[in-house]
Amino acid sequence: MCERHKLPLVTSFYGRDASAIPNEEGWRARYKLLFQSGDAFIVEGPAMRERLVALECPPEKIHIVPLIFDGAYKFRERQLVEGEELKLVFVGRFVDKKGLPILLRALGVSQDKIGPFRLSVIGDGPCREEMEHLANELGIANRVVFCGYCSRDAMKSELEASHILVAPSRTAADGDTEGGAPTILVEAMAMGLPIASTTHADIPFVCSAYVDFLAEEDDVPDLADKIVRLRESHRQWPQLAQSALRHVQTQHSLENIEKLEDVYDLVSRARL
Repeated sequence: MCERHKLPLVTSFYGRDASAIPNEEGWRARYKLLFQSGDAFIVEGPAMRERLVALECPPEKIHIVPLIFDGAYKFRERQLVEGEELKLVFVGRFVDKKGLPILLRALGVSQDKIGPFRLSVIGDGPCREEMEHLANELGIANRVVFCGYCSRDAMKSELEASHILVAPSRTAADGDTEGGAPTILVEAMAMGLPIASTTHADIPFVCSAYVDFLAEEDDVPDLADKIVRLRESHRQWPQLAQSALRHVQTQHSLENIEKLEDVYDLVSRARL
């Protein structure tokens, strides 16, 4: 249709479309045609950009535009009082790429080092019973609360009450990835919530303030170590949170709408 009407074609990639789908039968050929005929391709960060380059998308056609965040969250620096229970939170569907089993196992092997803690799991999925069984098997069932799906307001309340968000993202067995990074990371940083996560996809780009607390994918001991280290670094939380907030304000502001407009203006002028 674009060729017939001589209209520019702009395509945005977000995750599975750049990771798992190209591995399915027939899609490499479709993507090759898309990359040849398309005028611009928008991605969230440098890791996804490299993924498109690996799929033979011309680099000059790729534009990085981080996700836009409206900023409607109240920022609060977190503090941990000596002897206080550490409140951890996980937010996500119970799917392979979210890595919940990795988090549960990491807490299982490090519970003595972490000290008293509680993990609130916000989300759900077909494998919930399996996750509950795993928590029981690891001896942490009394410290893990499976909240199920929550309303937006309930989720925000849980985030506000927590000390640390843990996002153990990984590449799924079918190749699916977060693409860029989970949006919950940006929301958490906007609220002042410290983050322990992984080096998966564009998470290091989004969570640059917490780069010292990013574990390798699928590495239970490494994630356990990063959670313990972040807990031990609680006196640095305010400084880390301020750095993360600056990143949100500069990289995920509403000004990114102008970046999108610039891409559309560029391809429109090229068609004149």
